[in-house]
Amino acid sequence: MNFKNGFRINILLVFVFTIVGCTDNDIPQKENNDIPSKEEPTPPKENTEEYLFEILNLDYPGLEEVKSLYETGDSDAALKKLLTYYKNRTEIINPNLSTTLNETEQGYADYAINEYRFYVNDNYLEDKTRKIPYSLQNNDKTINWEFAPKGADNEYQKQLHRHNWMPLQGKAYQNSHDEKYIYSWKEVYTDWIAKNPKPDGKPDKFKWYQLQVSTRIMGQTESFEHFKSSPNFTTEWLSFFLIHFAEHADYLSMYKYTGENNILLSQAVALVFAGTLFPELKNAPQWQKTGCNIINEQTTKLFLRDGMTNDLSLHYHIGIVDGLYDLKRLIQLNKLPDNLLSPELDNVLLKATKVVMHFTYPSYFIKGSKDCSPAFNDSWIKTRSVLNKNFVKYAKMFPDDSELDYMKTYGKGTPPDTKIKTFEYSGFYVLRNGWTPQSTMLVHSNNVSSKLEDSSHNQLDNGTFELYHNGRNFFPDSGVCSYMKENDTEVMELRRWFRQTKAHNTMVLGQLEEHGSHRNRRHQQGTRQTIIIRRKR
Repeated sequence: MNFKNGFRINILLVFVFTIVGCTDNDIPQKENNDIPSKEEPTPPKENTEEYLFEILNLDYPGLEEVKSLYETGDSDAALKKLLTYYKNRTEIINPNLSTTLNETEQGYADYAINEYRFYVNDNYLEDKTRKIPYSLQNNDKTINWEFAPKGADNEYQKQLHRHNWMPLQGKAYQNSHDEKYIYSWKEVYTDWIAKNPKPDGKPDKFKWYQLQVSTRIMGQTESFEHFKSSPNFTTEWLSFFLIHFAEHADYLSMYKYTGENNILLSQAVALVFAGTLFPELKNAPQWQKTGCNIINEQTTKLFLRDGMTNDLSLHYHIGIVDGLYDLKRLIQLNKLPDNLLSPELDNVLLKATKVVMHFTYPSYFIKGSKDCSPAFNDSWIKTRSVLNKNFVKYAKMFPDDSELDYMKTYGKGTPPDTKIKTFEYSGFYVLRNGWTPQSTMLVHSNNVSSKLEDSSHNQLDNGTFELYHNGRNFFPDSGVCSYMKENDTEVMELRRWFRQTKAHNTMVLGQLEEHGSHRNRRHQQGTRQTIIIRRKR
């Protein structure tokens, strides 16, 4: 793909200023969370200890005493020995474990106990200033898993069932050893399992959809390790946890997502994590193999030849690369065979990290910057700190790459070159004259994709550009549109409206139009009043 004739030069001559207004949220004020601990829940009776031993591989190294006790008929003693094994297990390493919690995340861990205020994501908060999630508590003090805030789109219910607050409670437990966190985890997860049973057939669109299942699996691998040292992590809870962990992984391996995007990738990564971190379960080798096979099959399908993922969204691109980084760390730390993954993956990942590098604005080198990447297609603007966390990971994957080291260290060493970067397969072009905060940089989009159904992340925005100069982005794109509710014609029309050329920063010959008011109805990145220049077609 190339610029239209003369377009590359003409676009640089356009200087229309954009006024961007944004306000920072105040630091959230913690509410009183001195909530009495609830009684320990009783796992459903149908999940018997006998079934647990059916799904365990008792020949796995380290389970010799467990097997001996079970075969002599002493299931209770065998289960106690199994719990001791897991509490003392250190040779299996989860690379995602961390006990770091900021003040906001600590608040989310506490709010989950207070009226079941479950953190979904930062777009769905009852009080955005104080970072307080919505309550799911019914009048009878039970949990309403069907709850959705008034006016929320599909994403609230989808992301609610990913249980994003549970790993935060695990971290909070490790930092405080306050048993209220494990009481909460056990109560809420038991309630969720009872009210949201596994479907008999294919995944639904919400609770057992592949992305929800894979996210829950990843969170459960963290929660298990954080909580297993608790005196309230009992043999009954171990049985309940392992049975439903295996249920999740078995179900995820049964229904391969039919698409070549971030959802399929998350499914594959979760299966490899499940099989690697719980090798004591009989089906663990199959989970691991299925996940690796998906990744090896999809490596050249998920990524275009210029390194960009086929969603053409930098946001999802960064997420996919992050998942593969975690996977490589998992394999290295647990000393798994190198041939599990295709050797081609490293070359693909290196190209993918360079996409992020070239899409980074020079404002990245200004301390505290919040607007450091373009918002083409369904992309959220990335802050300096978020990008740096990713560059640190990229530098670990490729320690000999001086360009990634430059980005990791905020500009120490030799900067990348300033030649025009042509991503011809995805249709992006990057022009810059330097890497200092005062530099000028232009990103131009001229991509084409057949993925234009309502749920796709691509937009018909050919000719869109963003222009950064001397610390300011003069042409911020209209950004992210809302996802749809079921049968919500208005929102579906709005997503389609976003795909039009006139909804973006494109060139006009002899005519100016303003479209800021319509766009700002669902803009998720702050209020923007933008004069859009477009070319008649």
